[in-house]
Amino acid sequence: MRVIIIGCGSLGRVAHDVLQRLGQDEVVGFADDAAPAGRLVLGRSDELKLLAERMRIDAAVVAVGRGDLRRTLAARARQAGLQLPAVVSRSAVVSPSAEIGEGALVMPMVVVGPDVKIGELAVVCAASAIEHDAVLEEACCVGPRCLIDARAVVAAGSRVPGGAVVPQDARFEEGQHYA
Repeated sequence: MRVIIIGCGSLGRVAHDVLQRLGQDEVVGFADDAAPAGRLVLGRSDELKLLAERMRIDAAVVAVGRGDLRRTLAARARQAGLQLPAVVSRSAVVSPSAEIGEGALVMPMVVVGPDVKIGELAVVCAASAIEHDAVLEEACCVGPRCLIDARAVVAAGSRVPGGAVVPQDARFEEGQHYA
């Protein structure tokens, strides 16, 4: 599959590394609304349909941190006829009973336990652990080195800051903090 990564910031660069290590897809470049077009930045997100046709792109990986923006960019990719595959690092350990939604990103050294549900467009950053029966709702982002304990829920669109622990059976909403 020929893939374009939407977002060339830090998350986009990590997604690029994961895709390169997987070796299954050809990354043709990035689309980014803030970066100038250049060797790797092929254009803006409002040009996805044109880019997809011109460069025969099949899929997009939406790699921006903000959940609301991730949803908007995913909608643009769908309108351009692009697939939104889930991307799971080869070094992630994922239970066979876990569910990973379309467009989700699971980065290196992540552990995903039994019966975990990772929603569409959710992001799980490096070295995080998602314990059994936890739920990561649509377009949320779990920062690096986090623990999402058993049966916890991370609300749609929220961002768990790096190093946070969401306790067992808790519901994490945007702006909430756990010691």
